[in-house]
Amino acid sequence: MDAKSIALKGFPNYKGFKFSYHICNNPVITVRSYWDGGSRTYFNFVNFNSSEKLKVLEERKEGLHTCKKVELIPGWALVEHSFFCGKDTGLTVLFHSSDKNMLPEKADLTDNEKTVLIATSSYKNSYGGRSNIRFHEARRSTGITQSEWDETKKALIKRGLLLKNGGIRSEGRYAIGLLSLSEHSENLKVKAIPHRELPLHIDKKWLYESSKRIFIDRLSQPSF
Repeated sequence: MDAKSIALKGFPNYKGFKFSYHICNNPVITVRSYWDGGSRTYFNFVNFNSSEKLKVLEERKEGLHTCKKVELIPGWALVEHSFFCGKDTGLTVLFHSSDKNMLPEKADLTDNEKTVLIATSSYKNSYGGRSNIRFHEARRSTGITQSEWDETKKALIKRGLLLKNGGIRSEGRYAIGLLSLSEHSENLKVKAIPHRELPLHIDKKWLYESSKRIFIDRLSQPSF
């Protein structure tokens, strides 16, 4: 049983396309399952080695909703179905740290593919009279050109990471994880910085010559 099948086993009536998967390093999880301002998360435990499924019920104390702690054990996954401000935000599957092998393999991505996926995941393409927002934000952050954007977008649709209408698939979201456009931009800047080659063996002569150059450079700088 793969991770997506586990998610749908937890909530078989789910018809959406938003799936995410995570490893829980801390097996004790605080859950809260009641409506609050149009938001709520439902929880079901799923045993992926059998047909067992356990529903996590809402907790009340003295007539008030409260949080409760549950423990995730190996062989079981906690599947969450979340709504935020009335909007269905999809299914999330939490695995025990010993079940890392249950996570789907992440796709290898080029820098441009990461740029397109992150921008698509982060922005609406049109809003407030603006259009093509995803590309413009990506270009501002990473310098990607329109032709690079278009070609990369076609490749991602072909790979099944983007929908034909340009929306992002759950596989695309999973591939980029929590990487933001600003973090990706900083990573690109670091990669673009040329690294001066240093000798493998630093001998006294090389150290002397390097120190002398630094000393001369400092002497040549104007003093105030």
